[in-house]
Amino acid sequence: MLHPSEQAVEYIYEQLAERYFSQRLKEFLRLWAPIHAALQHRPFNADSKEYKDFMQKTQEQLDALRKSYPLLPI
Repeated sequence: MLHPSEQAVEYIYEQLAERYFSQRLKEFLRLWAPIHAALQHRPFNADSKEYKDFMQKTQEQLDALRKSYPLLPI
């Protein structure tokens, strides 16, 4: 019982976010989460057309996010 469970950490984070994050930050995080997950993806075959299409779509999403938040260093 030294470490909280993943579920407990998620609950605490959600409570803190709801109380202390601005609406703009919450909207950014909602948009950033799927892009971040896509960037962390490790393909089985990095040379496949499917993966290249996936990364192209991810890059387009990232470019759109950068336009909405131009000061972010992402």
